[in-house]
Amino acid sequence: MTVTRQILIGYCDKFLNDLIDKKSIQDFAWEAITSDDFEFVDDDIVSETIFEWDNEDINFEINKTNIQLWKDRLQTGQDNLLAYNSWNSHIESQKEICATNNSQ
Repeated sequence: MTVTRQILIGYCDKFLNDLIDKKSIQDFAWEAITSDDFEFVDDDIVSETIFEWDNEDINFEINKTNIQLWKDRLQTGQDNLLAYNSWNSHIESQKEICATNNSQ
């Protein structure tokens, strides 16, 4: 299987629509990296995305916000993951706290 932007966008869509979970994304990335059955198109964004999905501990958390940012990067080439995760990492947990306490 040749891993393309379109295939990765499909994984993003499935995750965003709750059809797959974080483990499915991680398993796909691991399989793509380690299996001889996968090859990558000559595209830095594809290989960076696969690497990031496989290494959540040293890259970005796999969550809906970041998956949307990965999808945007795959579609446009514009990368906002670092900017979002560096300056706004508290937002998702703060939203959960607000929702729990009914203070929106």
